[in-house]
Amino acid sequence: MEHFQKKCYVGSVQNLRYTVLIMGVMALTAMLWTSLVLPGEVRPRWKQIAEKESKTGVRKDPREPRPLSVMREEGRIISASFSPDGSRIVTWAPYRASSWNLRGKLLGQSKLKHASIMDCKISPDGLHVFTCYSDGTAYLWDIDTGAPFGQTMEIGLAMGHGSGAFSRDGRRLVTWAGPHLRVWNSDGTPAFPQAAAMEPGMVIDKLSHKPDGSPIWESDIFNRVIINGDGTRIATSELQGNIVRIWNPSTGKPVGQLIRHGDYIATLAFSPDGLRIVTAAYDGTARLWDAETGLHTGSAMRHSTDPETHKGKYMKGAEFNPGPGQEAGRRILTTAMDSTARIWDAATGQPTVDPLQHPRTVYEARYSPDATRIATYAEDRRVRLWDAATGKSIGKPISVDSHVTRFSFSPNSALLVIAHYATAEVWDTSNANRIGFPMRHKADINSVQFSPDGMHILTSSSEYTACLWETPQR
Repeated sequence: MEHFQKKCYVGSVQNLRYTVLIMGVMALTAMLWTSLVLPGEVRPRWKQIAEKESKTGVRKDPREPRPLSVMREEGRIISASFSPDGSRIVTWAPYRASSWNLRGKLLGQSKLKHASIMDCKISPDGLHVFTCYSDGTAYLWDIDTGAPFGQTMEIGLAMGHGSGAFSRDGRRLVTWAGPHLRVWNSDGTPAFPQAAAMEPGMVIDKLSHKPDGSPIWESDIFNRVIINGDGTRIATSELQGNIVRIWNPSTGKPVGQLIRHGDYIATLAFSPDGLRIVTAAYDGTARLWDAETGLHTGSAMRHSTDPETHKGKYMKGAEFNPGPGQEAGRRILTTAMDSTARIWDAATGQPTVDPLQHPRTVYEARYSPDATRIATYAEDRRVRLWDAATGKSIGKPISVDSHVTRFSFSPNSALLVIAHYATAEVWDTSNANRIGFPMRHKADINSVQFSPDGMHILTSSSEYTACLWETPQR
């Protein structure tokens, strides 16, 4: 019994020692913890910094800018856009779209439904927002309050795919989802209720026949839909074909003859005056068509005159030049798999300058708003600036450390903002020099654009935030 009591006493002393040691460690930890807390703060400084950076990104240099305002959604922000007058911002997440003022104050939100948002657009007058859903419905809502405007539009089901576009004057809204193409008034009512349904129709492929020689009829769905400036003509291409149809939305009937390109059509666009259509296809050509008759005009624009050389070097894009008055639409900019971008005379189909040569495939090419500059992005992860009149390069290629996700010109064409991974940077278009310091998020930047007055830059990210930044000065 005495031996047992002695053993218990020794064990108690050892436990006491361990207890004292543990208490000492806890006290030391508390001292270190409180040393990280600044006077007057309740939370540790490291936690405050982490919370702030989770909202505004991570600055690697104290000279890097902080956003003027931060807008947060409850999901990955697909896109963020300014209203035409620059006074409002609309963000678009998978299940909700929101409107904000420039201070980051929430103004209104779209309906929260058990369906994802497929597209979101601001009307040309800046008063309403269009959202369409994967359940086949769409509606307009007030940008300042979120209140529904007009009636719900039944745009049709298309396995979660659909989109919409306003005419330039805002009087018409075109929606398409799979084989369903419809035209609406600005209040969501059908624009032409008596018009026939505009559908891809049944297409006879002259090379497809049954064993008995009878033709195989194939239906298709809309792949690309474009609308001219006043909404009087719509052009559509189909997902599996090389056909473009021109429609009169007031009747729902095709206009002119079918446009048949040589291969799958990668892109199509109306000219600024709406009188012509350019298509670019996988046969290595871009072609110009009359938007009323569907007849081919001018010469085919090829990046190579040798059929064996341009075979497989399919066209990736084509667009008309912007610009004031009659200068708009006189040039066509194309890209193809031959590592070049090219500029063509829209009247003759002949090149106006030497090819804009790149070491690798050109992913994208874009005119500046005044059509004096061209920006291209190639597979070598470099953005290049070019003089649109001479085809000469401007400055050195702009190198970035990751894949470029977006780039955009300022309204006066003097600046170019480039987003790559979680960083956006601004460059001078006159010499390709960087201006200011990087603007940073913590995840991929999905959209970037200048405000209409060029004073601000708007970025959106997969980290659930959109940020408004002050444009750096040259």
